Amino acid sequence: MHILVCDDDLTTCEILRSHLAARGHTVTLAKDGVEALECLAADHDISVLITDWLMPRMDGLALCQEVRRLRRPHYLFIILLTSKNQREDLIAGLNAGADAFIPKPMDFAEVEAHLRTAGRIFDLEHQLEGRIAELEQAHEYIRRDLAAAAAVQRSLLPERGATFAGLETAWVYESCDEVAGDMFNIQRLDEESVGIYILDVCGHGVPAALLSVTLSRILTPHPQQGGILKRLAHGGQRYELVAPCAVAEELNRRFPALDQPDHYFTFLYGVLNVQSRVFRYVRAGHPGPIWIHGGCATVHNEPGDVAIGLGAETTFSEGILDLSRGDILIFHTDGLNEAVNGNRERFGMERVKSTLTACADLGVDAAVSGLMTALRAFCGATRLQDDVTVVGVGLV
Repeated sequence: MHILVCDDDLTTCEILRSHLAARGHTVTLAKDGVEALECLAADHDISVLITDWLMPRMDGLALCQEVRRLRRPHYLFIILLTSKNQREDLIAGLNAGADAFIPKPMDFAEVEAHLRTAGRIFDLEHQLEGRIAELEQAHEYIRRDLAAAAAVQRSLLPERGATFAGLETAWVYESCDEVAGDMFNIQRLDEESVGIYILDVCGHGVPAALLSVTLSRILTPHPQQGGILKRLAHGGQRYELVAPCAVAEELNRRFPALDQPDHYFTFLYGVLNVQSRVFRYVRAGHPGPIWIHGGCATVHNEPGDVAIGLGAETTFSEGILDLSRGDILIFHTDGLNEAVNGNRERFGMERVKSTLTACADLGVDAAVSGLMTALRAFCGATRLQDDVTVVGVGLV
């Protein structure tokens, strides 16, 4: 060990140095607390301080207090030399930061016993450092894996600003963790129809993300790849679209939550006919679509069936919106309206509607970006507690 001996009595210093050096320790001497503090600030290899209590300039008690304020990479074991033996003196020394006491005149067997105690503490500290290093390495592996998983998840999202005949799109997708339980897509189903879905898996993190990725695979318009949005018509010569309510019922059949009470998800799926501008949709526990029409934003929460996975025999109903050129549809997860600021106040649907109404004539991209700008301004420095997804579709 590297031991710093601090005492204004040079004889005591030399006796201690001789004894400790003979047992293989490295010894540095300081004549008072000020000099000792300078040594400790400059040399982080010192692991034990043996200091007298009564000294000029800075006594042992003040030295202990100052040492404990230093930022040192390893623990410093402090032994206080003192002729004081009153209970209140010992308590004062412990409160100042001392680990052990040696009464004067010194018993070297007692010095060695305290140094063995210090050695055990240093061994435990070394073992703890090793465990921390292992955990940091494991955390780095997990971080890299989650980053890769997040990249895969984002690769499933549609191209930003994707356009379809008669439609413009915009979206924002922000996860509160590395991976998200939200998922959405906008995809062509046939020459006239575009399918739009948005879902929110219960919970956060990897389990929710895995289910959202699984669902994105199923909610594809390619039946040969396991998709359920289209199926072969009678005779097997062509494909026909599956009604939104039937899609919800199929998902509910495939993903029962009877054995996992938290294994469910909210879901909104609709088919927009770009020729007739009719939007048919199903809403399973998910926030309803927001229709921006005539300069006003209106939330459509009917129909409102339960989330997928909460009832094995659930049937789902459909809503219909007859849209017009210039209208905008906004879809979102509840991480938007349930976001809170530093006062624990929710953003709320009234702010959502008023923000979208203010952006009604500016186009779909401005509506989505304006909504997120308002959300960030409302939340300030408060971190999002849930994933936030906002999807906009404008009819042009």
